[in-house]
Amino acid sequence: MFKKVSKLAIAAAAIAALPGVAHAGTATAQGQAVLNVINQCTVTGKNVNLGTYTASNTWGQVGAALGSYNGTTYTPGSLGQEHLDFGSVTCDAGTPYTLSIKGGSSIVPGAISIAHNGKTATFLPGIKKLAGNVVADTSAIYAGTGAQVGTATLSATGTGTAQTLFGNVTLNFAVGGTAAPLPSQTLGVAGTANDTLNYTLNF
Repeated sequence: MFKKVSKLAIAAAAIAALPGVAHAGTATAQGQAVLNVINQCTVTGKNVNLGTYTASNTWGQVGAALGSYNGTTYTPGSLGQEHLDFGSVTCDAGTPYTLSIKGGSSIVPGAISIAHNGKTATFLPGIKKLAGNVVADTSAIYAGTGAQVGTATLSATGTGTAQTLFGNVTLNFAVGGTAAPLPSQTLGVAGTANDTLNYTLNF
């Protein structure tokens, strides 16, 4: 009996004294699987038709049709303030957004620049109705034109369906320079003039 116990004790002591014997361990950590779902918005631009005129028409007659500003007074055009189709915006329901529509004028940043027969006319774009609803004026100077989207922004909220954009342009006779047309000057020659409209939708 003594011999058995002594042998077992010696064996246990020998195992405990062995160097480098390791035990397996467990480590834990956490990460995340992420799925991002964002609101969606799109904008559809249009080729905005400012009208057809004759070479004998004056710039004043163009302004009388579309709307004009002489430096002190804004006069709405005979075609109304919501006759131009600027396209549409489609955003998820409840998504707030802002929209600007800028032309390429170097004289009035954001304005539409139409160069014809040695003259460069400056038009200010405005959005009067969004999805059939009246848009509040962003400028007291151009009363009734809605959001002056060339120099300001249209702020609205998406409905989940396309929201149409209808508005106007104002021929700004207050712009100086020898290239600026005067109301009494005729268009003079036939031809087509255009400018690029840049739509920026933030949401």
